[in-house]
Amino acid sequence: MVPNGTIDIPPTVATRATEPTIAVVSRLVPHKRLDLLLGQFAVAARKLPNLRMDIVGDGPERARLQQLAMDLGLDHAVTFHGYQPNQVRDSLLSRAWMTASTSASEGWGCSVIEAAAWGVPCLALRVPGIRDSVVDGRTGWLVDSPTELGGAIADAIEELAAPEAAIIVSGECREWARCFTWDRSTKLLTGVILEETVMRRDGGDPRSCHSDLSTLVQFEIPARLEDSAFDFTTALRPTDEYALADGHVSILMKGRDEFEAFSAMKSIGVASAEIHSAGRITLLAGPGSVFAPADALDGPQR
Repeated sequence: MVPNGTIDIPPTVATRATEPTIAVVSRLVPHKRLDLLLGQFAVAARKLPNLRMDIVGDGPERARLQQLAMDLGLDHAVTFHGYQPNQVRDSLLSRAWMTASTSASEGWGCSVIEAAAWGVPCLALRVPGIRDSVVDGRTGWLVDSPTELGGAIADAIEELAAPEAAIIVSGECREWARCFTWDRSTKLLTGVILEETVMRRDGGDPRSCHSDLSTLVQFEIPARLEDSAFDFTTALRPTDEYALADGHVSILMKGRDEFEAFSAMKSIGVASAEIHSAGRITLLAGPGSVFAPADALDGPQR
């Protein structure tokens, strides 16, 4: 799994809009389904009369969407900004209370992660690509049906109206976005290529050489080894990732189950380690993130 990188995390978050505002940065094309969003925005606006939405982007759907907004009586609440330079786009996005996605599917939620970098959470449908970009309940909210969006928008805005809650969600979003750098993407892709090259050179079958499971291993460097030439990286494969902080090591072992991970640790003299089967969020976030143990499928194994 090689996630895309995103923008550099801005040093500070912007002051958010006085009125509850949704900002959507998107091409105005059919598969983004912004007509669906407008319809559900109207539902939420009946409960929250001061709700506003900024739509940044252009495309063949713009005229139809503008007409729909007028037909729904939303011309006072929804602003179509068209294509904007990066500085204007970022200004509109960073002041928003939240963003939203109604796409049927995406390869990856680039705009979702960019919004998160500004501390802006996302409400979205639980669809391929987007569901990987939102940590439900932490960096936004996922719903299963389009008809749930209107109520979910109102609920999210009410939650974010509490300043303390808004600060917590904003911080979670920025930590999530911090996981996705282009340097990390480059290293991961390089590891995949290296491992594939070695496999093919040695005549192995890439489909059968490794487990489908991945494992998160956490341990402290034993005191007896701290001053020695202890090198845990000898147990790693090119696709593995690790993070080291204050003598505590976290390793994300790709394609190895708990038993293989335990054997690898034993081979380098680590007899005591916490070993978890890694889930999707951990694989996306990497071993050094606060999100890494969030979806461990089991408790400590060793």
